[in-house]
Amino acid sequence: RYLLRKYAPTPDAGLSPRNAPEPVRFRPFLKIDFRALARVPLVCECFGICMKILGIESSCDECSAAIIEDGRILSHIIASQIPVHAKYGGVVPELASRAHIVDIVEVLRGAFREAGVTAGEIDGVAVTQGPGLIGSLLVGLEAAKAFAYAQNIPLVGVHHTEGHLLAPLLDTTEGMAKPEFPFMGLVVSGGHTNLIAVRKIKQYKSMVVC
Repeated sequence: RYLLRKYAPTPDAGLSPRNAPEPVRFRPFLKIDFRALARVPLVCECFGICMKILGIESSCDECSAAIIEDGRILSHIIASQIPVHAKYGGVVPELASRAHIVDIVEVLRGAFREAGVTAGEIDGVAVTQGPGLIGSLLVGLEAAKAFAYAQNIPLVGVHHTEGHLLAPLLDTTEGMAKPEFPFMGLVVSGGHTNLIAVRKIKQYKSMVVC
C-alpha cells in the first residue's frame, strides 16, 4: 500500500518517483509482514518502480552499509575492527559497540559517495535487528531509525541469519546464477553452522545445526 500510494500516477505525471506525489506520513517500524515484503519486487516490476534501499549491519565487530537498487549493489562499505580485538583473541563486546559509534557516520557517508546518490533518493532502510551483540546492534538500529525518521521512509528490521540466507538472491557476480526456490542454504556465522532448506521467503526448515 505504501508503494502504491507513494508512486501513484497523477493525470499529468508518469510513474517516476521524481514527479510522483509526496509520500504519506509513515512512522518507521521494526515489525513487518515479510509476505508483503516478498511482493515488493513484483510490484516494482509491474509499475516500473526502481527502489533504492539503504542497508545497515552492526551485529558484531564490523560496521557496514550498502545501497541496493533493484537487487543490484551500488555500494558496500565495511569498517573492520580486527586491529581493535586482535590482541584479545576474540571480540570484546564493549569495545565493539564503541568502535561502531566512531565508525557509523563515516561508513554511511562512504556508502552514499560510492553509490553516487543522495539521502533524498533512498526509498527505504533495512537494518540488522538481531541476533548479535546488543551494544553493537543498538548503534546500527538507532542510526537506521534516525535516518528513516528524518527522511520519512519505511524501516525494516532484518533477522541476521535470514540476511545471510537470502543474500545470494542479490545481483553480485556477473555470470553467477541466482538460486531458485526451493534451495539449500549453508550459514556459517559466529559460533554456529546451519544447513537450512529454503522453500520460499519465510518458509525454512533447519536440517543441521552444530
